[in-house]
Amino acid sequence: MFNHIRHLLFLFILSSFCLNGSVSATTWHVAKDGSGDTESIEMAVFLASSGDTVLVSYGEYLETTIYMSNKSVFLISEEGPETTIIIHWGLPGLEEHTVIEIKDNSTLCCIDGFTITGAAGGFDGCGGAIFVSSSDVIIRNNIITGNWCANGAGICCFGNPSPTIENNLIYLNEAWVGGGIHIQN
Repeated sequence: MFNHIRHLLFLFILSSFCLNGSVSATTWHVAKDGSGDTESIEMAVFLASSGDTVLVSYGEYLETTIYMSNKSVFLISEEGPETTIIIHWGLPGLEEHTVIEIKDNSTLCCIDGFTITGAAGGFDGCGGAIFVSSSDVIIRNNIITGNWCANGAGICCFGNPSPTIENNLIYLNEAWVGGGIHIQN
């Protein structure tokens, strides 16, 4: 119950930073049972604009790559990482990609409250679960496990990123460099 209240308070605070003049941010709801705006996290992030929140209900979500590039989106689970799980699902020819890719965001984006697993290879061999390049990002309250990549199987930060990485459990990932986290430049 406390985690649920904490996530909703965090969502409210983050959403308040997204107001731009008279235009307010949109919250996209993702639910496996079809009761949300979409059943896919990847689709909700694709539909979202900068400043929007993607609020994800509990469940296991089979996703290819979730691209959060060039737009600041707040990706937040409703109930935390124990019940909200993103599993990388590779399509033929796309097996070696990152689960969540964040590139070229000049304003804040966030990933909060997920188990992220199943990546094998990452973006050009970097960032199995999460790849961050030249972006301001908060990565918190996640469980990052069961990923493989050459560099940064859990999280790879590259190209002058500005990450805040806190309160994550990162374990049982495999890499040649940085099984948990690899930060370069």
